Amino acid sequence: MCLAQQSGVKQRQEWLSSGNIVRGKIQVKENTLNTLLEGKHLLVNSVQEVMEPFEKGEVFEILVHDRKSVAVARSRISSTELGTLSQEDSRLLALSDEIILL
Repeated sequence: MCLAQQSGVKQRQEWLSSGNIVRGKIQVKENTLNTLLEGKHLLVNSVQEVMEPFEKGEVFEILVHDRKSVAVARSRISSTELGTLSQEDSRLLALSDEIILL
């Protein structure tokens, strides 16, 4: 039997950045990369387009305006729910410690 072990932020980030679990893809607004570089959370109002769908809890890829991949993150909501929200909605899409810059 394998017992679950506590994991810190570093282990979680290594797991997220492994790349074989990415399920979706979004493109973010131009100023969002600076926000991510500052270590802030990713908010719904930063999303410009959902390019590939994902479910709550799945890892998705974050692309900037030139479609360059800049990060991966674990989603707090599904892409379906994201599509129903207003561009002004400041709800949390991904926690800062669950965003890995590439």
